[in-house]
Amino acid sequence: MPVCPDLADRLTGRAVSGRRIRRCCLFGCPPPERVLDGFQEVTPLADGWSGRVGVHQPFPLLVHAVLSGRGYAEQALAVVRSALEG
Repeated sequence: MPVCPDLADRLTGRAVSGRRIRRCCLFGCPPPERVLDGFQEVTPLADGWSGRVGVHQPFPLLVHAVLSGRGYAEQALAVVRSALEG
């Protein structure tokens, strides 16, 4: 899927919610470091945020499993297992 090359430049902490950050971590975004750095400048993330990302990923993965196939269901299961293991 083509991505706008200046996406990271247009995203700011005000435009990007925590949910969108989690989705970027799930489905990727170019380049993720720039997006996260921009978010941190405007709206700092709480300590340990990266360890909680997986807790928020099963629902969008399961939606994608219904729409696009089993691979997403397997990914959702892996994410849930990882989150439960801590």
